[in-house]
Amino acid sequence: MSTQILFDKLSYIDRLKAAGVDDSVARAHADGLDQAFREELATKIELNRVEASLKTEIAELKHDVAEVATKNEHSTGALRLEIKAMIADAVTDITKEIHSTAYKALGAIIAIFGTFTAIAHFWK
Repeated sequence: MSTQILFDKLSYIDRLKAAGVDDSVARAHADGLDQAFREELATKIELNRVEASLKTEIAELKHDVAEVATKNEHSTGALRLEIKAMIADAVTDITKEIHSTAYKALGAIIAIFGTFTAIAHFWK
């Protein structure tokens, strides 16, 4: 919805000429204004409607962004818990492996010590 402004070219030309503007300049200026006024112009009411519509769209976008941020926050929290659990499992596995290796090494040391003791006993 737009509006056209009613413009009296002749009256405008007369006013310009009365103010001392040359006839050709007054006519050119009046033609320019007439052309500009014939273009579709938005009214204040239309601008207010567009502004209200844009404000509504901006509010909806803000809501959407907040919703996405909340979902990401929840996903990040769940992912953080999953990673912590994986790290705890890995620490447990590594600890078990270290203990197992330590026991094997201790067993090997005892076996070597026993072998040396047996060898030393027979060499006497």
